[in-house]
Amino acid sequence: MTQTIDIKTALNFLIVFDNAESNFAQSQADTFAERFPEIRKACQHIVKHVGKAVKKERDAKLRELGLAYVVNDAAKRDIIAAYVTIAGKQGTAIGKAAKAGKLGKCSTIRGAVASFNRANKTTPPQQRAPKSGQGKTKQVSFVAKGKKPVTLADKLAALEAFAEAQGFSFTDFVAEWTEEVEAGDTGKKAANG
Repeated sequence: MTQTIDIKTALNFLIVFDNAESNFAQSQADTFAERFPEIRKACQHIVKHVGKAVKKERDAKLRELGLAYVVNDAAKRDIIAAYVTIAGKQGTAIGKAAKAGKLGKCSTIRGAVASFNRANKTTPPQQRAPKSGQGKTKQVSFVAKGKKPVTLADKLAALEAFAEAQGFSFTDFVAEWTEEVEAGDTGKKAANG
């Protein structure tokens, strides 16, 4: 004959278990395995009570159940997901694994679900595909391509090619510059011209 589980007692035990941090006479894993039916019943009640509520409404419903510590926890979503997992179809498998001692040292509900997932190698949710260009690094090179000019003629040829690419003649530039230097009015002709 199945034992009837009081919801208030089950909720209180769930809160104690999640916050006890090994204050039991036996290990948390043994306690979890032994009292799993209560924990599952409490999780089912939480899931049913919270329903599809989100944000402030969900937090208010959790507080109504005495789960304010969950609302204030940084891992709130993970804890709620663990409750949903235990309340759902996987819950019975988690309970069987706990009784068989296959969950290791689970000290919280969240830890028990994580141990079960690791033991059964369930795949984590797929990450979204990167957006176009995201995660790619561009290689920027400041080195001129081709052979490095060695002789004076090669250097002049490289300068002429660069000047032509910029839209002016290198030889005309050198001629104008030489004319200015010899005239002694460096920069004045270019500024006026």
